[in-house]
Amino acid sequence: MKEEVSANEINKKEEKLKVLIFCQSGITANVRVFSKNLLALLPHSRPEMKYGNDGLPGIAEVLSLRNANRCIFFQVKKRRDVYAWMCCYPDGPTIKFLVENIETLDRNFAGNCYIGTRAILSFSEEFDNQGIHLKLIKELLTQLFQTPPYIKSSKFVDHVFHFSLLDGRIWFRNYQLSFESDTNKLTEIGPRFTLNPIAIFKGIFCGKILYKNSKYIPPSLHFKLVTEQAVVKTKKRIEKRASLKDKAESKPHFIDEINQVFQSK
Repeated sequence: MKEEVSANEINKKEEKLKVLIFCQSGITANVRVFSKNLLALLPHSRPEMKYGNDGLPGIAEVLSLRNANRCIFFQVKKRRDVYAWMCCYPDGPTIKFLVENIETLDRNFAGNCYIGTRAILSFSEEFDNQGIHLKLIKELLTQLFQTPPYIKSSKFVDHVFHFSLLDGRIWFRNYQLSFESDTNKLTEIGPRFTLNPIAIFKGIFCGKILYKNSKYIPPSLHFKLVTEQAVVKTKKRIEKRASLKDKAESKPHFIDEINQVFQSK
């Protein structure tokens, strides 16, 4: 009897899982559209008003008031750098990502799926073979993107979320499952995005740092390095052009006397 009660409690707890997706004030239009795309893909997610410029630890109060268990929070800096904070409430952890290569559904991908349907989650084998932090990231992404037994979600599956690891980044793709022909076909639905892990915190938007990506380069530093490389490349091109010009001028010019016959003096 106790086992049945505990199983029912677990099912009820799973049904109450709710992901809150919202952004900080000052986001760009592309990020706003992207967040709405995620809300459409996740039936167990809910929107929230924009969060002000208060401290990030204050988001825990928002999650408590909305009875949310999970959170995806978008933050934009310098009008170009997009960060995503994903956390489990109330015990953590919180993972900070740099979001790159965002392509929303406005691109009109060829695939399509019903609204409110479930998705199969697919992870590349690198998540289980290349470090404990990737296992933790995989578990959090599973809890965020896997639709629990929910009253508003359909019971059939028509698309798959695929997470692959390449160049230290997590690449997300959403594919439609087609069973009309003999050969199963995958057609991309969208959206697309890339997650570059920055750090993992023990608490809610704060606490002890459990993992820090040593290979992460901030966008401002990357932009500075690219600019410096472009300046050096331009300087070398100008110097090479000047040296070729001086070399051409230093050569003796051959004067053809035959061509000088018909020229008027």
